[in-house]
Amino acid sequence: MLLEIVVTSRRSRQLIVQPEIPFLKWLRRFLARLGITGLMLVLVPLIISIMWLRYYGMPQQVKDLLLTELARHNIHVSVDRLLLDPTGGLLADRLTLYRKPDRQQILLQIDRARIDFAWLSWWQGKPFLQSASVSNADVSLPFGDKETIDFRQVNAKFNLTSTGLDVVSAEARLLNIQLLLQGRIRFKALPAQGKELTAEEKARRDALWRKIEDYAGEIETERPIKLQGEFDISATEPATSTAQVALFTRFARWRGVQVNELGLTAKLADGVLTLDDLHVRLARGEFSLYGQWHVTETKAQLEFSSNLDFTPLAPAFEPRWRDALYKLNFDSLPQISGRCDLDWTEKFNLSVNLDLDWRNFTYGSTTFEKFSLALAYDGHRLLVPDAQLLTGNGALNLEVYYDGNLPQAKARLTSTIDPTVFTGLFGDGADRFLNSCRLPQKGPILSLTASGTSLKLEDLLIKGSVTLGQFFYKNIEFKEATSNFTVENLKLTLPDLKVKRTEGQATGGIIYDFKNRTAQLVKFVTNLNVIEVAPVLGGKFPQYVNPYQFSAPPTLKVDGLVDLQDTKAKLDTNLTVDIDSSATMKWRLFKVDFVFTKPKGRLKFVDRHLTVSIFQSELFSGGFNGVLEMDISKPKADYNVTFAMTNADFAKLMKIVFNSDGTTGTLNGKTTFSGTLDDLESINGTGEMTITDGYLTSIPFLGGLSSVLNAVIPNFGFAKANRARANFILAKGYIETRDLEIYSSNFTLIGNGRYQFIDDDVDLNIRANVRGIVGLLLFPVSKLFEYHGSGSLKSVKWVPANF
Repeated sequence: MLLEIVVTSRRSRQLIVQPEIPFLKWLRRFLARLGITGLMLVLVPLIISIMWLRYYGMPQQVKDLLLTELARHNIHVSVDRLLLDPTGGLLADRLTLYRKPDRQQILLQIDRARIDFAWLSWWQGKPFLQSASVSNADVSLPFGDKETIDFRQVNAKFNLTSTGLDVVSAEARLLNIQLLLQGRIRFKALPAQGKELTAEEKARRDALWRKIEDYAGEIETERPIKLQGEFDISATEPATSTAQVALFTRFARWRGVQVNELGLTAKLADGVLTLDDLHVRLARGEFSLYGQWHVTETKAQLEFSSNLDFTPLAPAFEPRWRDALYKLNFDSLPQISGRCDLDWTEKFNLSVNLDLDWRNFTYGSTTFEKFSLALAYDGHRLLVPDAQLLTGNGALNLEVYYDGNLPQAKARLTSTIDPTVFTGLFGDGADRFLNSCRLPQKGPILSLTASGTSLKLEDLLIKGSVTLGQFFYKNIEFKEATSNFTVENLKLTLPDLKVKRTEGQATGGIIYDFKNRTAQLVKFVTNLNVIEVAPVLGGKFPQYVNPYQFSAPPTLKVDGLVDLQDTKAKLDTNLTVDIDSSATMKWRLFKVDFVFTKPKGRLKFVDRHLTVSIFQSELFSGGFNGVLEMDISKPKADYNVTFAMTNADFAKLMKIVFNSDGTTGTLNGKTTFSGTLDDLESINGTGEMTITDGYLTSIPFLGGLSSVLNAVIPNFGFAKANRARANFILAKGYIETRDLEIYSSNFTLIGNGRYQFIDDDVDLNIRANVRGIVGLLLFPVSKLFEYHGSGSLKSVKWVPANF
């Protein structure tokens, strides 16, 4: 032997060493040195090659060899880089899997996959691809032009077989679902994509996936929801495929709502996809769904049943439905069951049969004994043969039929239920009306039929009648009301409305246009308190009638249109109100309360312009007629006034207007002026007046003059004037006359001047002429009886004008 041999004896453990020959010793050393050098010559290039292939990739020839071998298994891929794994496998970067060899339709994309390469089998010319795996990878499945379904944290191992692909294990995260899968896929070729979708179909598909993503994102769980599946799928013979799927989670939250349990089990066998169970449990009750689909057909069936108290789901809905659910409370669990048939042979069609039975529940403050509904819908026709709603003091019954093929819609409804219980269900427009109503005793007796081309309100003609007992509308109390009605083109017509209140009644027609927000009154006659009921017409109508305060309700005949859209630049309002009253009407004008007795007149509203015509009335115990035109578009309205007074009590006028006593007489006059409300300085106009049979010198501004002249003309202050007249103008806060004349049998007062009624300042010149022979004698010295008055109206100071 050339090498040392060491022998260990079991008994003596004695070492025996054979002597070494010097040449052999040299030869051993030489061979040893030569072996280390040769080994280095082999290992160093090998290590460098492995490192190069590990970091810079395999040559194109190896990549082509791999793609050819995969194509032999009907797997068509492309890779960016192919790297050598330290264990002898291959790492494929950015691997893309295609449906067809032309590589036009992408099936999925993987950021990195490991492929086990059997080098010895390759050397022997045998199949060398046996398995593949991915570890903590991201996989994208194209879904539309811009959308992808992204799988995260993918860990999977696959075995390639002669018939397909064995999934030894696969784990991935999709949205908030943890997938745990295993099984087998048998194929001769990957399944080709179906027919090209239209742009509309693509949009619906993409929108559906986005909704799924949104809904999944709203489910909160401590851990991902686990979905386990086993499958044996044949791409060439789908009918032989089998699969089983199970999903389960507890104590999840959806949109803030506690979901106690969510479970799903489904299977595929003999060409039938069966949803064995989909159930949702909340705090009270459960919803269950079952279904089947023959995968070779374009039809499926679903059946469901529920006694789920769904009111805890209120936070998950949009505000309108959320508010409605908050008002709902079930003492007994609500029962719902039904069946859905789906058919997408040509276009998607859904048929539904539904039975609903709710007992002992409350909505708001109203307790309901029962709500039952039977419904059938086949995608074109809807039938509700019986819907019933019962409360302790009312009932509603409804029948509906709709055929979309004709199209034709019919309905019949009877009700004695208070309609305000439906607040929050039918939109803002209905809520505005219902919130304005209050029925303290019982609901209206309502009966109607409907027909049209659809179930939309604008396409229906509704006819019926309604009778109400005591009710409040916009906080205005009414004793009762009756009317027939029609609804057409979003217009509610009450042709023969009769409404009663304590003070009287109203009869006539009303047409309310919901679309254009107008109210039209047709031959409406009322002796109701117009100020109290004015809010019923809405808009600014209460402001329009509030200045006219009647001691007892007048008889009003109303005809015309009221536009309720206050924000419009030009209103369509054109309303006439004829007034006939045997009582009094107080009208506050210029900060003075004028009381008209037995007024007969007319109010005319056009756009934002008001014309008040008083044809006949008593004012200050005399006759009065006039016209007021007013622009009511501004808080301080511009106006024009023309009026005439006949045989008015001058004493009453002085008392009410100037708070002055001691003056008597009969007044006749007329005037025309214009201005702005609450702005006395803006008044501008002219007029004339005459006063007869009175003690005129007791007028406040003449009181001081009477005392002065009494010293010259005995009993001047008590002389009864038989006539007085003056023309006057109104301008810039004053009234001015240039031809004031006051006559009695003994004297004549002739004057001119003005009164600043804003500042209460008198500036007046008066000359007293004695009538008769004495007057002729005194005429040469008549200038001695000229006086100038100044000061406030109640305390004018008179001084001789020429001294």
